[in-house]
Amino acid sequence: MGNPGNEKDESNLKQRIIPRLVPTECKEGDKTVDKDCATGEKKKETTEERIARINKVNLTIGDFVFKCLDHEMLKLFFLLMVLFFLAVGVITVIYLTVIYFFKQSLWQFYFPTEEHLRSLRKEL
Repeated sequence: MGNPGNEKDESNLKQRIIPRLVPTECKEGDKTVDKDCATGEKKKETTEERIARINKVNLTIGDFVFKCLDHEMLKLFFLLMVLFFLAVGVITVIYLTVIYFFKQSLWQFYFPTEEHLRSLRKEL
């Protein structure tokens, strides 16, 4: 949809830079911005090399909290949770107010008084 020749304008997503927790082994002369620091050729690593690379990673709780968690999405999540519970509370108060003023019998059923309970016991 839109102009097929202009694909960059179609995407309004924010491009995130995800930091590496383990520095890559790049040559100092390389001035590439690519995340592999290679000249376009990707090195195939064996399973043992991959396991050794994974075992070298020291991820602390601080690294996880500050580098891995998306704080904007956490703020949005907790804001939506608070708004949801506030909306449920407001709707509940409105419902109980309507019941109190317009349906006394239902109010007595939800919140019975001692007098109402005694009258119900006499009927049995």
